[in-house]
Amino acid sequence: METLLPQVIKLAAHARACGVPTVLQSYKNMPHVFQAFADILPSALPAIDDIGKFIAGVFTEHHGLVKDDHHHYQGSNGKQIDPDNIRRSASSALIGSREDSNGY
Repeated sequence: METLLPQVIKLAAHARACGVPTVLQSYKNMPHVFQAFADILPSALPAIDDIGKFIAGVFTEHHGLVKDDHHHYQGSNGKQIDPDNIRRSASSALIGSREDSNGY
């Protein structure tokens, strides 16, 4: 169970009110920061993927990227950017930071 849920709800509402892109997701019967236990809690992996999707969405929207015919985004420098690569990188970074902190 999320022990900080009331505080998180208030924080999310305040962030939204300030114009910060915000998504609040609650996962049934999951402990606080359960995503940090992805190595032993497989149900954390979809949550980490959701984080990566959110980061990719905010990134592409913030930078005003335009989708081309191949469903890639065109950056201001003309380079193609694939949001799935951003999502995978963000997800890998989250999982990798867990591994790095344990010395694996």
